[in-house]
Amino acid sequence: MSDLGTIGSDPCSVATHINEKGQVVGKSTDCVGGILHAFLWENGEIVDLNSLVNPPSDAQMHVPSYINQRGEITGTAILPNGDVHAVVLIPNGSRSAATQANPTVAPSPRAARLSPAQRLRAMIRQRFHLPGFEAP
Repeated sequence: MSDLGTIGSDPCSVATHINEKGQVVGKSTDCVGGILHAFLWENGEIVDLNSLVNPPSDAQMHVPSYINQRGEITGTAILPNGDVHAVVLIPNGSRSAATQANPTVAPSPRAARLSPAQRLRAMIRQRFHLPGFEAP
């Protein structure tokens, strides 16, 4: 058993999933049910998931529920108006994320050979960047 810590001065944390690489996702709480931050823990370091989304988003990751072997994280996010949406965060090892004004992936010769699902995954990888994670 390992104490994962919490985000900032949050008093409690709850892990929701761990993958075979030892990456853990969870939520940092007020100890009575209020969720304060979604987190990623790896190699002894805990990080607020929302600080890893590049470019920053108005949607705030609320509860991460799963992390697979590629580091892709699923969960729920809350929009400023209170709406809750399912989200997928996909790691991207490159530092060139799309901007809010232009969140599309530039076409490339290789893109023509990708399936629709692969093209969508490439677009999302470019949109959300999790430093330190390399996609296969």
